Amino acid sequence: MLGKVVREYSWAQDARTSEFILRDFDTWAAQNSAECIDIVEGCLLDNLVMSCKRGICFLFEIPANEWCSKWCCYFIPYKEQDSNSDYSRLWDRFEGLRELSMTE
Repeated sequence: MLGKVVREYSWAQDARTSEFILRDFDTWAAQNSAECIDIVEGCLLDNLVMSCKRGICFLFEIPANEWCSKWCCYFIPYKEQDSNSDYSRLWDRFEGLRELSMTE
């Protein structure tokens, strides 16, 4: 497991999935040509699925303190989606959030 911290990002990476905390969404989205393909509304931030130039990124809201949140991001390259068990697990987690938001 490789871990790095660079300016606004901190992430852990294995061979197939990168996990990082995102603090500057606008800069990250511009650098990666990210487009929203699915959304579930949260309290302070939204839970998103973004299509980037090299893969899919799942962004989940996590609380930072009582007043603000940040995103925990999971990036999976397009070429790894078919053989990556994390990909289906992340879609299941995202769909679970959608079902939870529909029942409230």
